[in-house]
Order: sequence, then structure tokens, then C-alpha cells
Amino acid sequence: MARLFCALVLFCACAVAQTVEGNVINSVTGNGIPGMQVEIRRSGVRTGYSTTTAAQGHFVIEGVPAGTYTASFSSPDYALSGEPSVFPVTAGGTPAKLEVRMVPLARISGRVVDGR
Repeated sequence: MARLFCALVLFCACAVAQTVEGNVINSVTGNGIPGMQVEIRRSGVRTGYSTTTAAQGHFVIEGVPAGTYTASFSSPDYALSGEPSVFPVTAGGTPAKLEVRMVPLARISGRVVDGR
């Protein structure tokens, strides 16, 4: 009986969990950005869910409970273009989808030449 109850509770927990997926795009080139750190966090909660974008800038986070979340994106080479994404996750609905555009940071390169 206890095993049946535990299995039912686990099934219900999985049934209300949802998927969050999206793409992180370079706002200049329109290409996906690989290796971008993605984190979603529910308001007022310290822990969240995180992942890294794949080769084409796509990410998927599964098992997210219903609620309102804020997404943050970080990379040493890009800055967020606009405000952080706040989005709802609803139980039993279609996956929450995000598309975020990031601005590449300026780079300086070259070599130093001695004036002598």
C-alpha cells in the first residue's frame, strides 16, 4: 500500500512538471550562441534550474513546476539586449518557449610594438 501511494505521488509530481525551452541568438548575426549559461528562478526562491545552450543556441529544461520565473543568461562575450525575461510556466500546457537576443561585447586585439 505504501509503495502504491509513493508511486501515485511521484506520478502526480511528474504530471504537473513542465518543460522550458528556447534559443539564445546573437542580435548582430542572427546565429545561435553555443555555451551560454541559462538559469531560471522562481520569484523569492534562491535555487533554480540551469543549463547550457547547445551548438545552435538551443536549450531545454525539464521538470519545472508551475509558477512565474525569471530567466538570466550569462557569458563573458555577450550582454543581454533588453530586460530580463519573466514568463509563466503552466501545468499541463504546452512547453514555455523563450527567445533571447544577446549583444556581442566589443573586443580589442592587436599587439604591442616597442617604440624603439
